[in-house]
Amino acid sequence: MTFPKINPQQYPPRLWAMTGRPGSGKSTFATQMRSPLLVVDADHRFGEVVGLAAGDVYRLSDAASDNVNADAIAQLLNANMPGMAVGTIVVDSLTAILRPLIVGAIMDKDAGRSKNLMAGWKDKALAMSLLQDTVTKWGCDVLWIYHIGEARDAQAREVVRPSISKTELARLVRSLNLQLEIVVEDGRRGVKVTWARRGRSGVTLWDETGGWMGMPEKIEQAVYGGLSPEDQDGIERATPAVFASPETAMAWGVEQGAFARACGAGTGGALQHARNAYEKLKREKSPNTAQEMAALWVADVQERLARSQGAPAGVGDDTSVEAGAQSTPAEASDQSSVNDQATQLPLPGGDGLPDWVYRARDEAAKAADAADPEKSAVVRGLLKAWADKYGRERTGAFIRAVFRVEPEELARPMYRWLTRQHDAAQLMSELGIDNGSQGG
Repeated sequence: MTFPKINPQQYPPRLWAMTGRPGSGKSTFATQMRSPLLVVDADHRFGEVVGLAAGDVYRLSDAASDNVNADAIAQLLNANMPGMAVGTIVVDSLTAILRPLIVGAIMDKDAGRSKNLMAGWKDKALAMSLLQDTVTKWGCDVLWIYHIGEARDAQAREVVRPSISKTELARLVRSLNLQLEIVVEDGRRGVKVTWARRGRSGVTLWDETGGWMGMPEKIEQAVYGGLSPEDQDGIERATPAVFASPETAMAWGVEQGAFARACGAGTGGALQHARNAYEKLKREKSPNTAQEMAALWVADVQERLARSQGAPAGVGDDTSVEAGAQSTPAEASDQSSVNDQATQLPLPGGDGLPDWVYRARDEAAKAADAADPEKSAVVRGLLKAWADKYGRERTGAFIRAVFRVEPEELARPMYRWLTRQHDAAQLMSELGIDNGSQGG
């Protein structure tokens, strides 16, 4: 047996994500990717466009339920991909795989069928991780599709939002080279390159054929054409002047190493820490443009990297409990003590703290994608259980140095909530965390 020779690639692999409104042509675009296509048909509509593909198209499974179940998708890929000549794996769509996990958990909680809302967030995080690892390991092209749609922000303003969370999108970035968005302007349809790891971004290419024919090749030429490998390396290493989205900004911060050491909880925890820091910076500085926000974020990340050379891991101010104008004198006094203790808090790893403490921390991090009322209840329960064991002041330090809860607006109400009387054992039970080891 001889080993195959590795030849230089003209362009980086097509590890792409595409978003757009429902019905905008995402699945039609997928038919123009390199064939043969293997489609995870989670939206159950790829059959409507399969005739547009230039080559063979395979469906992951004829059983509809297999296409929306992350575990089934992984098992089928592992069983059938070895030796299979596949040009592109198309996941159409991530929305249909992840959203039901969250909606089901909320409905079960509201109907009283389950007391543990955290199970839905845990299932979603595990599903995303499993999908990424399984789909991207085969060396073929990959196209991830997800939807965007209209929603309203906290001020009731209409905004466009992706159908999956910022944390999941930031996780996805590590498996991508390009992020694409379908745009419509003056009756014509095009693809905007919103982010490129090793090439030009911001370019929009218009569909002149009505069916995206030749569009993947046009995208590659526009993004990479004329760039040497050294040029591409330089783009990848360069400090961005603007980020395509908050998710790419967060992922960039994690890739620089600014959050992994402070968090001590793996990629998922580092991303959550980055999200907390990014959103706090945006609230406090109120930048007027994407360029201003990028400059603030780059400076923040660089400061963290410099500070990490001498600061103990896990100690930061992204989730500090502030004694603001609405705090009572007693709370302000308590906060002063909390701030003093924060740098003395034992940190994860060989410090003698019981395992349930770190399970609690991890569950709190997973609560980040919940609606605020649900998240508030979950995280408060966890903090109360800690307070019952170790006292209020050390709990404040725990918020500051380990928990990294968000959004910041919840911090002060949570701290006041700790003084109330609740059954910590019942709360831990409802959250699905075994509290039998609390005595350690």
